[in-house]
Amino acid sequence: MYCFCVIAAVWGVAVPALAADITVNTKASFLSACEIDTGAQSPLVITLSDYNISPGSVIRLAQIGDARTGFSSPNNTDSFSRGLMGAFSASTTIADPSNLNRITGALDAGVDTVTPMACEGASQAISSDVSYDFYIAGSAAQLMPLGTTYTDILVPTGAVYLFVCMYDSFYGDNSDPDSDFMLRRTSTACRGDWNNSGSISVQDIYDFETSYFAGNGDFNQNGLTSI
Repeated sequence: MYCFCVIAAVWGVAVPALAADITVNTKASFLSACEIDTGAQSPLVITLSDYNISPGSVIRLAQIGDARTGFSSPNNTDSFSRGLMGAFSASTTIADPSNLNRITGALDAGVDTVTPMACEGASQAISSDVSYDFYIAGSAAQLMPLGTTYTDILVPTGAVYLFVCMYDSFYGDNSDPDSDFMLRRTSTACRGDWNNSGSISVQDIYDFETSYFAGNGDFNQNGLTSI
């Protein structure tokens, strides 16, 4: 059975824009940070109502662009991406980076993603893994546990804000020289659009089959590829 999505504009009815690209500061994080990561900054906080997003709706999120990290870019290249992390919340309150569960009003959503130790490999490393975050995949992302180039997510009850940050373990040395590292938000998610082309076609079926047999066909985004 295949999913088909139709977005219709009716005369006299306003239809919100399909997509919005929001710049993400590569130094910013809502995850915990070790004491030597002094350059880590406050995370991006999106007010859902600003984009006509309400609890109970399914939205499509994707990471686009690339970034520069101290670990991955020894030649100062701006061509690295691990995707993004997201977390819904009922408030904008966030604790000091030394705390594990920093988002006070956090609401669980999606498939939890295990994040690395903050300052992984250093003597000051601390845990950054929380139970309420979820991964936002991207076309250039090097970490893709959901096996797609985007993430469809159900906005939980009580959600007013969305916290967003880059998936990483050390943030102070990150940068984005060409300012193209962004979160792409689509108003209406259609899972039948498997290749995220913006339309439903036979190619989506072929691309899904390729993903499925490669073990990356997690259509219902439960963290598994199965019948």
